Amino acid sequence: MEDDGCCYRDALSIFLANRRLTIEVQRERELYRRLRARDVKTLLLGCGSSGKSTFMKQVRIIEEGGFTEEERKTFKPVICQNVITSTQMLIMGVQLYELQYESKKSEECAKMIMELEVMEVTEINATVLAAVKQLWRDSGIQACYKRRDELYLLDSTKYFMRRLDVISAPDYIPTEQDVLRSRSPTSGVIEYRLPIQNYDKKLCIVDVGGQRSERPKWVHCFENCVAFIFISAISEYNQLNERGQNRVSESLALFKVLLTCSAFRYTSVIVFLNKVDVFDEKIKKHHLSHYFPEYKGPKKDPESAKEFFAEKFQKCCHDARKSVYVRYTCATDTENMTAVFSTVRDFITKRMMLQFNVQ
Repeated sequence: MEDDGCCYRDALSIFLANRRLTIEVQRERELYRRLRARDVKTLLLGCGSSGKSTFMKQVRIIEEGGFTEEERKTFKPVICQNVITSTQMLIMGVQLYELQYESKKSEECAKMIMELEVMEVTEINATVLAAVKQLWRDSGIQACYKRRDELYLLDSTKYFMRRLDVISAPDYIPTEQDVLRSRSPTSGVIEYRLPIQNYDKKLCIVDVGGQRSERPKWVHCFENCVAFIFISAISEYNQLNERGQNRVSESLALFKVLLTCSAFRYTSVIVFLNKVDVFDEKIKKHHLSHYFPEYKGPKKDPESAKEFFAEKFQKCCHDARKSVYVRYTCATDTENMTAVFSTVRDFITKRMMLQFNVQ
């Protein structure tokens, strides 16, 4: 005859096991429900002029099909100001490097352009257009432009100078590429939300200003972040910031600090090594080892040089549980950014699901 006590214990064990399983299933369902219902927060970080704002513009283009005509019109003053800023920087470069203008006329044009208040410029009139074109043709300005790596010159300078007649037209409406190449520092925090397939809420990308004065605002955005994207303009490897520090070294130092933040302990890390189009062209003229002596790879080899920087960023992470996902980008190239953004979005979603044990 079976022991009644033994049967009771077996039945109780089965009951408790089933109860635990039921509770676990309910917990997983609730976790999955909360996960589906929450915004997936991703931060966009990096030094000033790294290309963060351009990336955000590309996200708009990729997700919404571009900017409306009315939106593009709002960029006209910014583009006109970019033209004047670049011209003034070249004029100051001529003086700094003790170069000579071709003619007295160029000197007079330079004086007139330097008297302009950049932030008051909303369009380029005929007088300003003639002066800028005269200066851009001048051999002294061109000699200065060849030394642009030594100046803090906008990457879009040549692009906009070639479009002066278009930009100065009364009915000028910026193109999508004009908008992408325009430059205005980000101030404050900008959020952009986009849908994630099979989820009720959205991927929230948070862009904060990269200038040093804006960085104290970052800490308020760090909480509840699933991933952060760090953008570094590796084309600046031979340029110095206003403090005389190599700009890529500054970027690496900032990245190291971010990795030590407790808020990012479980956060996925993505690095965009940006402006590779400029980098590929520049590396053939300015050897990387002159600025980073630890580089032992071949000269004039863009791929080896990019791998060098990828490794430097990856080695900043000393947490064995965390890896740094690196992609090479050209933020002004929509085709490139469409492919990159697609893989990054999938990466963030999968990491988020793994983090919360959701299959």
